[in-house]
Amino acid sequence: MIYLERYLRGGLAQAPDKVTLPKLGTRLAVIFQPPVDPDRSGLYVVSANAGFQSSLLFWTEAQRSGIAFANPELFPWTLANAPGGWLARHFGVTGPNATYTGQIEGLLAALEESGEHLTEGRIDTAWIVAVDFAQTPAQRTQFGALRLSLRPSQVWMKPILKTAKRRGRSQRASTALFKVFEALQQGQSTVLADQGTAWMVHPQTATP
Repeated sequence: MIYLERYLRGGLAQAPDKVTLPKLGTRLAVIFQPPVDPDRSGLYVVSANAGFQSSLLFWTEAQRSGIAFANPELFPWTLANAPGGWLARHFGVTGPNATYTGQIEGLLAALEESGEHLTEGRIDTAWIVAVDFAQTPAQRTQFGALRLSLRPSQVWMKPILKTAKRRGRSQRASTALFKVFEALQQGQSTVLADQGTAWMVHPQTATP
């Protein structure tokens, strides 16, 4: 069993990755307080499309002008783990740093690995950040973040057995977290699930 110390959700206007990340860092700052030992901390980022927009811009420019003249500043942002690297540097997290590409299945993988790192004593604090980047001006970049530890708090989380298969399209990681947060604000327990993997999220005041 692990504990949810804090959580945060929000949205940002569509912008290139290198513009969005500093704004995201500003919004996430509150969940990284109070500070903890950076070597005993882990950051786990989940995104279905990190790097996509920069990749498109980079290769469009390379095709138009030639690879030798493509803007090299864009290239680091084409990598899916660029947001995780940027956030780790920004917040000084020097423990485990992992990026999961996907939707709710990536979120559940992040929960599994961060939970293992906590219970095995590798880290004391874990942050999971799910960010789905807007691709057009009409869309919003959505993000949800969790701060986890083994320190008892008002909300606990644990993996549970689930055998029913998911039907329909997979949810985005940020959307799945938004639903969890809404349940918590109403004092209700809820389940994050995809295929055979599931996590119970339970506020201490909820009925078991």
